[in-house]
Amino acid sequence: MRTARTDDRARREAADHREATDRGYTLVEMLVAIVLMGTIVLSIMGGMWAVVRASRQNDVRAKTQAVLGAAGDGISNYRYIACPEVDQGYEEFGQKAAASVGWPLESVEIVDYQYWNPDTGTWDDNNSIQGTDCNPNVGLTTSKTLQKLTIRATSPGNDYSATIDIVKSDIRPKEIKDVSPG
Repeated sequence: MRTARTDDRARREAADHREATDRGYTLVEMLVAIVLMGTIVLSIMGGMWAVVRASRQNDVRAKTQAVLGAAGDGISNYRYIACPEVDQGYEEFGQKAAASVGWPLESVEIVDYQYWNPDTGTWDDNNSIQGTDCNPNVGLTTSKTLQKLTIRATSPGNDYSATIDIVKSDIRPKEIKDVSPG
């Protein structure tokens, strides 16, 4: 049989045992736990930051490539200009692609004009069409009218730049070339 004395003693022993095992955490234990948690959180945040940066770079590259393609299309679809370095060239038609996405016009530029030299069979920096031949109605041979334009698109902030070469030619039939406006 249990007496009140044994019950009292059992309660005191249980309370002493609880106090001995339930002291809480020391300052060192708390600091170690905080440092470990901070390390884990920083590792996760670093990984997330890398993903965000990579995504932004991919977006910039994709947009630059899209602007470059649109600039190339705009220039390709415009009429042939016999002397682009004299007649204000094709640049404004490429720059419309930059303006369409809110980029500065300078984001698209033609960095090189080269002209086909039928005598050597190579591209040349000098335009063989000069003077009165710069008239768009002059009938020239197709091989003499080949132009290679190098177009560059650069993202705002100069994060990414890409180039494309486009070859243009005046391929209209001679009957249409000879028609004078007016």
